[in-house]
Amino acid sequence: MYKNLIEEAKKEGIKHIVVETIVQKDSGEILLIEDLQMEKRIYGLPAANLKEGETIPQALQRAITERTAMQLKEVRAYLGHYDERDVRHYHFVTEVNDPYALEENTNIAYAWLKVEDAVGYPITDKLREMLDLYAKL
Repeated sequence: MYKNLIEEAKKEGIKHIVVETIVQKDSGEILLIEDLQMEKRIYGLPAANLKEGETIPQALQRAITERTAMQLKEVRAYLGHYDERDVRHYHFVTEVNDPYALEENTNIAYAWLKVEDAVGYPITDKLREMLDLYAKL
C-alpha cells in the first residue's frame, strides 16, 4: 500500500513527500508538538520529509524518533493527504511502544490530549481537517 502512495504521487508530478503522524496512546490521547525554534508558535504532528529510497514506515519511524525518541510500534491507519504546490503531505495514525518514553527535548514543547481538546491549541487549518478525519475513525 505505501509503495503505491509514493508511485501515485510521482505520477501526479509531486516532487516532495512529507509524512506526518498522529501518535496515539491506548487512552485515546494524541501527541501534538511545537517546534520551539520556529518563529511562529504553532503545534503540529511529528513529521519527516521522505528521503530517496526510504519507505513510508521508515520515514514515520524517523519522524517519531528524531522528535521524541519514542519507537514506532505500528502504523494503524492511513488518513489521507493534501498537496501544497509540489509537496504532498501524507497523514497516518501510529502507535508507539512506550508513549511515556517521550524524551526531554529542549527544541520542542508537547502535549498529550484528547482530539477534541486540540481546538484550543494553535494549529493549522489543514491539521484541524486531519484531526476531524481522525475523530471519525
